[in-house]
Amino acid sequence: MILETTRALVQLFKTVEPNTHLSQGSIVELAELPAVILSGPVAQEVSLRQRDGERITAIDKESGIAIRDLPPRWYNLQFNVAFSCTAIMDLLRIMENCSRLPQRHPLLQAVGEERRREYSWAWKTFPAVQAAPNVSEVAEGRGELTIFDVEVYSDLRETVPLIRVVEIDIEMPKGADKVTIGE
Repeated sequence: MILETTRALVQLFKTVEPNTHLSQGSIVELAELPAVILSGPVAQEVSLRQRDGERITAIDKESGIAIRDLPPRWYNLQFNVAFSCTAIMDLLRIMENCSRLPQRHPLLQAVGEERRREYSWAWKTFPAVQAAPNVSEVAEGRGELTIFDVEVYSDLRETVPLIRVVEIDIEMPKGADKVTIGE
């Protein structure tokens, strides 16, 4: 789901600025400005997840076994967001619209092969304009954001016994409409 979540984030930022790109490194060549550049994700595992995501994938009633996928591991994805413009007014427009994204879209929707998920996300460092244009007369701004609890399923499966139906015959005492078992 990391790939699908990253794609969904890029598409969301394209609603602010169509010239949005995902960077593979720290140096990015841009054909035109204004532009938004996302770099990342940096995945940080969430160690204390309480949800269980096991899934039964096959059942063999004759042999009394089931095959289940093991639960996923959970990660917070961190992205750096940079925006560049030649006009400070464009930079302020992009900064304001980027800062509003989590308010307008509090849940980031990602669609995978078998799953559709919604993730909460927020700015870690609010987008801000740098002090002055650089030597190329380009004004820049930066921010950091985090997408929370993205699950990554493994291809590991295990075989487990099926729970059989247990039938209990209980003789009801005369005149009773229910029986209490255990105290």
